[in-house]
Amino acid sequence: MGKVIIHKKNTCALKFLSFICVLFLSLTFLLWGNGSEKIIYVSPQTGDNFVSVNSKILFRSNQNFSVEDYTITVTGTKSGVINGTLKKVKNTLVFTPSNNFHLPEEVTVKIHNRDAFLLKSINFSTAKILPASYGIKDAELLTDNAANPPKNTKTDEITVINGVSVPSDFPFLKPEIIETSVADGKLFMTTLAETPYLMIFKNDGTPYYYKRTEDYYRDFKLHNNGLLTAYRFGKANHFEVFDSNFSVVKHLRADDDLFTDGHEIYMFDDGGYILYGLANREVDMSNINNGGKSEAEVVDYYLQRFSADDELVFNWKSYEYINVEDAIHEDLTAEIIDYVHANSIDVDFDGNYILSFRNQSMCIKVNSTTGEVMWRFGGVQNDFTLIDDTDGISYQHDIKAVPGEPNHYTIFDNGTYHTPPYSRAIEYVFDTENMTATKVWEYRTENEDYAHWMGNAQRLENGNTMINFVEPELPKAVEVTKEGDVVYQANYGVESHAYRTFRFDWQTTPNAPYLVVEPLPDRTRLIFNHFGERKPEKYKVYYGFSPYELDELQEVETPYLDVFGLDNLTPYYFKIASVYADGSVSSYSNVESVLTQFYEPGDNFIFNGDFSEGESYWNVSHSSITNVEYLFHEGNATFYIFEGGATTEDIILYQTAIPLYKGRNYTFRFDAFAGGNKIIRPEIRMADDPKTSYSKTSDIVVRSTPRTFEYQFTMDEDTDLEAELAFEVGGSNIYITIDNVYISETVTDVVDDNIAEPVFNLSQNYPNPFNPVTIINYSIPNSDFVKVEVFNSIGEKISTLVNGVQNAGNHTVQFNGKELASGVYLLKLKAGNFVSVKKMVLIK
Repeated sequence: MGKVIIHKKNTCALKFLSFICVLFLSLTFLLWGNGSEKIIYVSPQTGDNFVSVNSKILFRSNQNFSVEDYTITVTGTKSGVINGTLKKVKNTLVFTPSNNFHLPEEVTVKIHNRDAFLLKSINFSTAKILPASYGIKDAELLTDNAANPPKNTKTDEITVINGVSVPSDFPFLKPEIIETSVADGKLFMTTLAETPYLMIFKNDGTPYYYKRTEDYYRDFKLHNNGLLTAYRFGKANHFEVFDSNFSVVKHLRADDDLFTDGHEIYMFDDGGYILYGLANREVDMSNINNGGKSEAEVVDYYLQRFSADDELVFNWKSYEYINVEDAIHEDLTAEIIDYVHANSIDVDFDGNYILSFRNQSMCIKVNSTTGEVMWRFGGVQNDFTLIDDTDGISYQHDIKAVPGEPNHYTIFDNGTYHTPPYSRAIEYVFDTENMTATKVWEYRTENEDYAHWMGNAQRLENGNTMINFVEPELPKAVEVTKEGDVVYQANYGVESHAYRTFRFDWQTTPNAPYLVVEPLPDRTRLIFNHFGERKPEKYKVYYGFSPYELDELQEVETPYLDVFGLDNLTPYYFKIASVYADGSVSSYSNVESVLTQFYEPGDNFIFNGDFSEGESYWNVSHSSITNVEYLFHEGNATFYIFEGGATTEDIILYQTAIPLYKGRNYTFRFDAFAGGNKIIRPEIRMADDPKTSYSKTSDIVVRSTPRTFEYQFTMDEDTDLEAELAFEVGGSNIYITIDNVYISETVTDVVDDNIAEPVFNLSQNYPNPFNPVTIINYSIPNSDFVKVEVFNSIGEKISTLVNGVQNAGNHTVQFNGKELASGVYLLKLKAGNFVSVKKMVLIK
């Protein structure tokens, strides 16, 4: 009996236990079922206190999902409940608020699944995005280079390279080595010379394509989707996308009030892309570094991925993963600290992102799904042990995954803090289980050359590596085999940096030719080419006074044309069309305009030769050992010299862009006096080294009595349209004054008693300079249609004083400049075929 009772008790206990187990398992299953669904990526992250007021909220789940699977509630401490739209873009859900967040406020975001289960709750704060300037160090170096660009000597000779005509300031590519084992493809390059260009070259230096550009470009390259991109500096500061016609089809920029960084862009086959954005963040650096500023600005980098429709789908922020104090070679006491300086982007074999951070001497791999850092190579937080390499990387500029070889990476290592500094291209293989980085290949030049910035290494399909050593004196394109043999090497023909050099297998024929117009002192030059594979038989040239109404000028078989006989100080427009052997005609080229400004014998080549416009058009250079004050006032230039240096060339007053043609005669004249007997050297010469003297003048003595110095010379050297006038006035500590500088082609008087003295004449206005009224006298020999017009210094018409038929004889007209600013103005008389131009100076 007892056993029965006991058995009954056990039965009840078992039933109760079974109930508890079922309940537990049910709850566990329910919780486990919801817990298996996670938000694996979200932006902004919780705790982010630097979120833009127009920021979007991005998130991803580890499940296959649609928009209907989730709800999102967004609440601001000032905004209250924030409405918006939720949509799926690629593998990301994007919540776009209907209105901007308040500034500042705290925002709470809650993400629920279809079952109303809370998957993620985040909190962030909005803050003002501080404006960021481009990349700090690169910006300063670029500005320095642009402010003091290397000069290109223009001549009156047209240069044609294997059938391709080029402008006078074209940088050229000069090959030094071309071996048969060079890889297929063409070279994509840019330049930081005086005039910027986008360029594609064949191996022998023949331009396959070029475009003279207003702004500087960098990172010009071809993507796997067949599109070209380049970053444009200046007012734009964005990436431009070009099609096979080299037409700009799109502009790409960073999101959320960020400055678009120009180091690199990566485009996917579907048209999506990744780039960097920049913003500054205020940081109390006194808590991080001894001597740090309490209100320092640090430059943060945002790695942003966009869909082909320009929807932001990934937003990785450097300040969430990178420490400012790890930038051990940067000045952490500065007001602005560029602690990252991200400078390259690539996508690895597994779809994750490979990034280079110069100022950390570190490359990292970022998970493209979660945003987490997968490994760090180099720098303070290095994860790897080096094998067969003792130096590691230092201030590198470029890391790329080697195609077809997982875990292999090429790096262009600038080597700034190697001892001594040297640059190299290097290849590592990473073992991410044992965390080792083994050097398997590298290339250094024989001289251990050092490129302190920029540069890249590109592994080519045949196993060679294309390397750019950046610096003006170093080659811009070096192709090296696995064995270290140089099979190709080339440099620019002018001194210039080059950002990156790429080799791509690229062929195209644009639908229209490309035109460049160059105004010369006695003609207008047209330079045109139809780039690509299909070459025209001839070209049609069109011109006119309006870009919309152009008449055919002539047909030519050459890719250039010098046009003579145009009216002086007149705006003209030109365009070109290509004509093929089958008679078909291409689309029109770009339309280019030019304001003609021809010099007649007797016209002064010097701008502001009487210094009535102060220092305009003039430059002064002086060595560090001098102490000088120079004043441009009262219509002259005076140098008060307290320490003149060792020689006359320690202080120089100069002006450039003086056109001199071979075989022509010129007059050089100026006034000068000094505080005593002072030796100076006045010279018209080549602007660049070796500074060949064209005027053949030597040292002269200037005394206290004012004197006019005049020289006649013949241009015996090759034509130089960018000659320099230099007054070397250093050496002694005696002041000197210079005025009325004049250079012109010598007027040759021809006396013939059988020829009546011409009575066409435009006299110099009087007074000149004037304020605000001046008198203009002119004469015509017979009744004719007369125009008297005034233009500003860039050729814009200011006023028409006479416009009609006048009788023969002398005429007078007044010009009142009371509504105009001080400056140089051009007075033009046109009567029949007679044209004359004078400069007038208005001083208020």
